[in-house]
Amino acid sequence: MGARYAFRGLAVHARARIGRGTSAQGFYAQRLRYGDLAFDVGANVGEHTAAMLKRGARVVALEPQAELARDLAHRFPRATVLALGASDRSGKGTLFTSTEHRHLATLNSTWRAIEDGNWDGQLTVDLATLDELIAAYGEPAFVKIDTEGLEDKVLAGLSRPISQILFEVHSDLPDVAARSFERLARLGTYEFRAMERESWIFGPTITASDLLADLPDWGDVYGRLTRPGPPRVLGRRP
Repeated sequence: MGARYAFRGLAVHARARIGRGTSAQGFYAQRLRYGDLAFDVGANVGEHTAAMLKRGARVVALEPQAELARDLAHRFPRATVLALGASDRSGKGTLFTSTEHRHLATLNSTWRAIEDGNWDGQLTVDLATLDELIAAYGEPAFVKIDTEGLEDKVLAGLSRPISQILFEVHSDLPDVAARSFERLARLGTYEFRAMERESWIFGPTITASDLLADLPDWGDVYGRLTRPGPPRVLGRRP
C-alpha cells in the first residue's frame, strides 16, 4: 500500500514537472506541436530525442559515434537516426572520444583540455551541414545543438533562420558562444533565455551581450525567432 502511494506521489511530481516545463519532456511539450520536425544534433544517449518523440514530433537525430547511433536507432525506431556529425562544411572530421565516458565526444580539439576525462580514442566521422540536412529532410521547427564546443561551426552551416534553437554554452569557451550569437544575429532577431546545467528552469528574456558577460559554467540557451533577417538599421530606408 505504501509503495503504491509512493509511486503515485512520484507520478504526480513528474506530471507537475512536465506541466511547469521543468523537464526535457515538459520543455518540448510546450514548444513543439504534433507532427513538427525537430533536429537533435549531438543526440548522444537520446534524452532530447525521446522527449521530442513523446511530443509527437518527427525527429532527425545526429550522433557521430556509430555505436551510440545504432543504439538510438534500436531504441527509437520512429526517429531518423544518422551516424553523422555536424559542422560548417561537409566531409570528414576527427572525433575525440573517451572509453570511460560515453557522453564525452567532441570535434573541437581544445575541448579536451577543458573537460576532465581520459580522452583515449579518435574516430574519423562523416560531417554534414544544417543546410544539407534541411535540403534532405525539410525545414525544422526546432534545432537542438549539443556538440561539446562546436556549436558555432554547426550554426555556421545554417543560412536561414529557424523558429526555435537550443544550443549549449560554456564559460570556458566564450568565443564559441560569441560566434554562435553572431551567426544567429545575421539570420534574424532572436529572443533568448538560458538555463544552467540541465535544470530545465529558464530565466527571463536576456540579451546576447548580457549572457556573454556572465556565461554559466555550462548550460543551454533557448532562442526563439521574433523576426527573420538581420536587424534593421534605424534611419535607413529599406
